[in-house]
Amino acid sequence: MIDKKETGEWYNRPNELWVWLNSIIQNGARVLDIGPGKSPFFKATHFIDAYWDQGFSVSNLDKMAAYVTCNVDVEDIPFPDKYFDFVFSSHVLEDLHYPTRLCKEMSRVGKAGISMTPSPLVEFCRGTESSWRGYYHHNWFVYSNDGVLCFLDKNITIEHLDFPFEESVEKLILGNPWLAHTYHYWDGELLFRNIDYGRYNGHIENYPGAILTAIREGASGTREFLSTLIGR
Repeated sequence: MIDKKETGEWYNRPNELWVWLNSIIQNGARVLDIGPGKSPFFKATHFIDAYWDQGFSVSNLDKMAAYVTCNVDVEDIPFPDKYFDFVFSSHVLEDLHYPTRLCKEMSRVGKAGISMTPSPLVEFCRGTESSWRGYYHHNWFVYSNDGVLCFLDKNITIEHLDFPFEESVEKLILGNPWLAHTYHYWDGELLFRNIDYGRYNGHIENYPGAILTAIREGASGTREFLSTLIGR
């Protein structure tokens, strides 16, 4: 089990990431930030959030270029097709009940974008937040594989599974804290899919294997993204 004190570095993002984003988003571009909370994207011109009182204070709202109240889990993004040059989403998709619905909307209104979520490694480890695996309020393992953003449901079964290699997985992320994030950049169209491991056909025994695949492919996807970006 991870000691919460050892997770501090998980929340850091490499400075090269922000430099790269600043370089690919042109001045004057329309940029949508979905779910900015208390940390708005520095290049954003438009903001969407479901509950502003949980993020920005009311006094900050009038300082924002454009903000819209929208529950992206069940509502369409209220902008025309390809209205935005770039769509930014950080720590949103894993919280939703219907994340692929938002993916479809992001792809519709945006020409390009990036999604950032906690990695499957984070969601696997006990001690990330409590004795539960990962963040107990998150609904999905999210990872990038071969240009596709993948969603594996994080159902309660995971709390009753024991894996013989858990200590090795914990050492992996403690030694490589940058593996705590999934980064998925898309241009033109956001490709996504739900991972079907047979849950609805009575094959729940396939779930542990699906989790292992998510961890393996998620770590590989993050390594590939960061190696291209900053040579890690």
